[in-house]
Amino acid sequence: MLSRRFFLLLLLLSAGSCAYDNAEELLERNPPPVCEDVAVTYSGIISPLLDQHCRSCHNRQDRQGNIDLDGHQAAKRYADNGLLVGVTSHALGFEPMPKNAAKLSDCDLSRIRKWVAAGAPDN
Repeated sequence: MLSRRFFLLLLLLSAGSCAYDNAEELLERNPPPVCEDVAVTYSGIISPLLDQHCRSCHNRQDRQGNIDLDGHQAAKRYADNGLLVGVTSHALGFEPMPKNAAKLSDCDLSRIRKWVAAGAPDN
């Protein structure tokens, strides 16, 4: 009986030692991404993002899913109809993209939304 109480006391004390109570230090290691202050342009942000994550499959030659994202006019078509935001943000009713890869970062998704909300300009 004494060993059981000792074990429970030891378990309780050891569980308390697992806590991390310095939130400031923890947050400093993983700062939130800073991306809202970036000017979103097609040539500087969106086109390179599409190059990196989309155009290996969705280009003039391959057109997987019958989708071509080569050039501004092609990308604008999918921005205007909601497909670009829907698939990249993994929205309900859309096939998540990029396929078989990690979801885009929150910053990248924010930049796409910002560009689309501005009318998907060719800038």
